[in-house]
Amino acid sequence: TRKLCKKNKSYPIKYVGCYVTKGGQPPSSISSAMECISACNADANNKYAAITKGNQCICSASFVNFVMKGSNDCDIPCDTGFTRNCGGSNASSVYKL
Repeated sequence: TRKLCKKNKSYPIKYVGCYVTKGGQPPSSISSAMECISACNADANNKYAAITKGNQCICSASFVNFVMKGSNDCDIPCDTGFTRNCGGSNASSVYKL
């Protein structure tokens, strides 16, 4: 018989860059950057986690809905323990899961 195993990814997650999200699912509210990454990691189909406005999370299975922005557009700090910013007012910090 074939065994199925759950997706188990290790941290740290790779920072991809600062992007604008176009379309896709609406963001959900989060209390921390790790909460977003953990929530996105829970679904094996997700390949990316995007944090915007410091407290909103978008999970994505593809990179299609992201458009590159300058790193200065992601200027909202994350919670303690996270070295990158958590997006900006009109941009998302994107992480590859």
